[in-house]
Amino acid sequence: KYTCDFRVVRANAIIECDGLYWHSSPAARTKDARKDAFLQAIGYNILRFGDEEIEQRISSCIQSIRSLYR
Repeated sequence: KYTCDFRVVRANAIIECDGLYWHSSPAARTKDARKDAFLQAIGYNILRFGDEEIEQRISSCIQSIRSLYR
């Protein structure tokens, strides 16, 4: 039903990398929220990182991903 950026099977997680250009409009945010709700309803943990966050605070992103394994 949806295409995801990354699926981490061991953590039952979906990781989305959201670029500002594609994910900042109200319509895109609504679509992303609907996608997240669907994936959460079937049991996935969802992590979303914006492009600025990835570029400027990658270690924080990595920590969030690692926290799924605890």
